[in-house]
Amino acid sequence: MTTSQMTQSKPSRRRRKPGAARLGRADRSAIGTWFWEIDRVILLLVLMLISIGLIAVAAASPAATQRYSHGTYQLAPLYYQAGQYDKAIAAAKRGGGEGMQVIIAQSYLKTGRSKDAVVAYQNLIRTAGPKPAYLGSLAAAQYKSGDKAGYLATTTKLI
Repeated sequence: MTTSQMTQSKPSRRRRKPGAARLGRADRSAIGTWFWEIDRVILLLVLMLISIGLIAVAAASPAATQRYSHGTYQLAPLYYQAGQYDKAIAAAKRGGGEGMQVIIAQSYLKTGRSKDAVVAYQNLIRTAGPKPAYLGSLAAAQYKSGDKAGYLATTTKLI
């Protein structure tokens, strides 16, 4: 090959990898046409608005739960199930009611505060009546706190 033939040869073209993205102006596929015709500024603004909205919803959810859904009735059992007993006690005290008193007393037992559990179960029995489940739990709390006389008195009520 002579030097004149070498300079006249066609430049080699790069070969495109199969499946590689082709979004050049000459691409006439549906995605290529969409890519070149879309208003990218408006698309970016819409995506920004969506992301701001998602962040706002995520930030407002815990406050809205407590404000609009009587959050203490929903949060106290969830805290109890998650093992966050101090938060369960605080949420149940704000809520009130028989179910919340049970959560308070059981949370005291779970955290090792058996004397507080005894007081909580006595208050529960005073307000809701001497149900066998409450009396059994009171007896267990009294036994754990070392109150043997109270334990015997409560178990005789159960029998």
